[in-house]
Amino acid sequence: MRLSTPAASLGVLLLTSLGLATSAASGFHLDTAALKLIDTYSRYASAAYCSELHDLSTNSVVCTQPAAEACDGLADAVTVGEFGDSHSISGYIAVSQSQSVVVAAFRGTDIWNGRDILSDLLACLEAPAMEVDLEEEDVTSAFCQLASTVPPDADDKLLPLCDDCRIHQGFWAAFRGIKDDMMQVVMSQLGQNPGFKVVTTGHSLGGAVATIAGVYLRKAGIETDVYTYGSPRVGDEAFAKLASDTSNGITLRISNKQDPVTVLPRGSRTGYAHTTPEIWFPKGLHRPSRVCEGVHNRSCSGRFLNIFASGDHGVSRYAKGVDVCPTTIAEA
Repeated sequence: MRLSTPAASLGVLLLTSLGLATSAASGFHLDTAALKLIDTYSRYASAAYCSELHDLSTNSVVCTQPAAEACDGLADAVTVGEFGDSHSISGYIAVSQSQSVVVAAFRGTDIWNGRDILSDLLACLEAPAMEVDLEEEDVTSAFCQLASTVPPDADDKLLPLCDDCRIHQGFWAAFRGIKDDMMQVVMSQLGQNPGFKVVTTGHSLGGAVATIAGVYLRKAGIETDVYTYGSPRVGDEAFAKLASDTSNGITLRISNKQDPVTVLPRGSRTGYAHTTPEIWFPKGLHRPSRVCEGVHNRSCSGRFLNIFASGDHGVSRYAKGVDVCPTTIAEA
């Protein structure tokens, strides 16, 4: 990973037409300000597909779209750390001085749409306990296997994340490969920018890794908000509840229409559960949404399993069609 010079030194309600909703169960209020942040971080997640943001250089401008409105909320964001193809997952860490935020964004699988990741996740319906070889850091071959626990690490006092939870082995392998670099950059940026907010975000596989990253940073005592887009289930019920705990940051899981990836792996057969709340946009992100509560909720996108709706999974659907960079690699 290439670091910048400073870093190297160290409830269910239908939204009204105004877009307002509350969730009594969690105390979370989805108002126009929250919807604005959902928009903003969807663009950070979309930018993770920009090749120039994971080429191991730094000080890259996150949003290079000439239309000013496309960069609203991240106009001055620049990378301070990047994860490239040599890492277990690609992505970047950026800082925005105007918004006082440090953002870690992770890229989804390198394909044109959700079909490949969907096929891997569907396999869990038939082989929920398949064997995997994690030495190869192969994320997609491990789609069904829940690690018996989040493994300890003699050199990492933050592990295990919890004593009684399980996480998807492939997602854990992807996170494990970047966790130390991520922590170094985040800590460095917070040292240089006291009081800045920390956010993790990502689409598809990137959303799964962003969820784990958020839990990891929170365990380090760093208040961290998590915004995921089209994320599959990441772990079991204990992990989902831990990731959804709001005592040190919020976790918002955004789903679009009948995105099939968001309902996989199916929890009833594999032991998986989802983070809560879910912010569901049943008619697309330009339209009103619903808030659904519960790690096993099937009131929103969880009611569907439409394998023909893989188009609903595209990152451009979540970013409302905004392309924040001129050259974008294949989206998942």
